[in-house]
Amino acid sequence: MKCKTLAKFTNKKIFFLSIVVGMLFLFNDALAFYVNLNDFYADPSVIIATDGMSANMTEDPNYFSVLLSNDPSAGDPGIFIPLTAHNLTFNYNFTEPIGNDNYFYVWLINPNTGTVLQDVQGNKLEFELDNTNSGTVIWNLIDAAFLGTTIGLEFQLNANIEDTALTSEVRINNVQINAVPAPSTFFLLGSGLWILLNPKRKIYKH
Repeated sequence: MKCKTLAKFTNKKIFFLSIVVGMLFLFNDALAFYVNLNDFYADPSVIIATDGMSANMTEDPNYFSVLLSNDPSAGDPGIFIPLTAHNLTFNYNFTEPIGNDNYFYVWLINPNTGTVLQDVQGNKLEFELDNTNSGTVIWNLIDAAFLGTTIGLEFQLNANIEDTALTSEVRINNVQINAVPAPSTFFLLGSGLWILLNPKRKIYKH
């Protein structure tokens, strides 16, 4: 009888623990704030996915610079950066076939001055590439001066003078702001976990 009760109690602990772990995973996913590219101004040769998660930028002979831009100083809604943000990331795939001469440029915009924002170490939050490549850009936002404000973000596909083919393109996806939970959240989760693993014993009257 004692063994059955112990097994039952252990199973309950495992069950509740699995619920807490599952909640932690869900909570972690909720801390990734995806940037909707449909909120951006887009030049005619930019195609944005319906869900706003990705965009394709291709060269346009009518434009020296093809833009996908969300700049509050230009009347766009901008991007709010929460106080708990620790980085901003995005994936890119830049293709520059033979006969092209382009560069892909991305920057975080200070809407008050029109200059490139900087991280807490003074590094400019910008990215530039002038040859075929793909990867993920990660910008550190921890303790940045602009946390808790609305800023701008702009993607550019620029042509140099010697560009003759005009067939370069770049794909952008999964632009997101990743944040850490507040200390009070960790405290609440920890308290809940302690209660689940250390239930009060019932006292039975004889």
